[in-house]
Formats: sequence, C-alpha cells, structure tokens
Amino acid sequence: MILFPPPIEAKFTRAQEFIIELAAAEAEYRASRPISVGHRIDPINGRVEYFIESVQPIPDQLPVVLGDALNQLVSSLDHVATHLVERTGHVSASRPKRVQFPIVGSEQDFDRKVTLMMPDVPASTISAIRSLTPWKGASDLWTLKEANNESKHRNLLHVEHGKAGLDVLSLRGIREATARHLRIPLDQVQLPGLSFFTGAAAVAEAGTWIFSTSVDEPPDDGVQCDCWLAVEVSRAGTRVELATQVKRWLAAMNRAVRVLAPLV
Repeated sequence: MILFPPPIEAKFTRAQEFIIELAAAEAEYRASRPISVGHRIDPINGRVEYFIESVQPIPDQLPVVLGDALNQLVSSLDHVATHLVERTGHVSASRPKRVQFPIVGSEQDFDRKVTLMMPDVPASTISAIRSLTPWKGASDLWTLKEANNESKHRNLLHVEHGKAGLDVLSLRGIREATARHLRIPLDQVQLPGLSFFTGAAAVAEAGTWIFSTSVDEPPDDGVQCDCWLAVEVSRAGTRVELATQVKRWLAAMNRAVRVLAPLV
C-alpha cells in the first residue's frame, strides 16, 4: 500500500474523521423527527388533509463540520503539490507562496497556470495531474474547492432541507397509499415553508399542505415526515443532496490519491 508522507496522510485521515462526524450529526438530526405533521378535516369536501406544523432548524454543527472536512481535503492536495515541487530542488524563495494544487476554471486555465502553480515539476507529473481533469465542469474537485473557499473565506455552507423530495413515512390506515414509503415531489405539492438555511425560522408557513385522503379515511396521528438535506455546492446556487455530494467529493479524492500517491 502506497502512503503519503505522514503530515499529508494525517490530513486525509482527519478529513475522514470529520466526514464520519458529519454523517452521525445528520443521522441524529433526522432521527429526531424535526418535521412535525398535523391533520385537519376540510370543511368543504370532508377529506383529511395533512400539513407541516413546524420544522426544527438544522444545527450549525452540520455546515461547520462539513467545512472542516472540505478544508482538510483541499489542504491535503495543496500539501501534495508543495511536496512534489520541493522534490525538484529548484524552488526559488519567491515561488513557494504560489504553489497550490491546480484546480481551475477551465482546461485552458490548467494549461496556462499549472506550471505557475507547480513550477519545475516533470512533464510526467503534470500529465498525471491533468488526467484528473481538475477544472470546472469536468471534476468534483472543482466543486470541492469552490465549497471550501465559501466555507473558509465567506460564509458557512448552505445546508438546507432538500427541495426535490419529501419522504412521507408511516402511512398506516391510509388506503390510498400503495406503499409505506411514499415520496412526494415538492414542486408538485408546493411546500414554500420547507426550505430553510441554517439559522432560519423553525416554523413552517401555516397551512403548508402535504397530501389528503379520501372522505371515509380516519385521521392518522402516526404520519411522520423526513426530508433529505441538501448542500449548496457553487456560487451559482446549485444544490445537491448532502450525502450524495459528500460521496462524490470522496470519490474524486480517492481517484486523486490513486494518481498522486505513486508520484510522492
């Protein structure tokens, strides 16, 4: 097994520890059933309507721990770049400050900037790094760097309740439901109160409707809701399911490790 030098290896290990902590914090939050569901009888048609009563805010711990993990991952790549440059033995006193792993906006930017970011490294090293396509639109390394910059320099990452789906669980006694686990697209049922940034109000808009049942269905006090968490991954506002995006970032990093480890 090829390992990085101990300081770099320690950063990868710390990032993995943060990701485990993040998964545990998300699981704990979702297990608390932060979405409270109520029901009422429509006075006009007699149908039982289920609606969101309140949503507990997402703990600040989640975006903080996520930011810590991303910082360790990006920092570890920069340390790899510095290590590779230092091995050349041709680094001037003014150059080390500019050394960083080349994650850039386009393929043209890579070709133009790679020798400035990693001066004097062999062409074979540049070719190996180029194989990772570390530029916008071609690799999750780009969104990793963007999200890290947002967390490190500007704001906590936006972690919110996902807008693309809401899981309605425990539909016992509701004959219209064909399965115990029914996903209802939020854009169809219009849940304007379900989108929250960290620190936003905890109570959803009154009357936020989820679904209704037939007239002869008795109210079910056991209906529970669970929605996945999403993270904003770019300044353009792109949002992806948190667990899915973390897996993408880890996959991009694992690929980078496989390519870079033999060079170090």
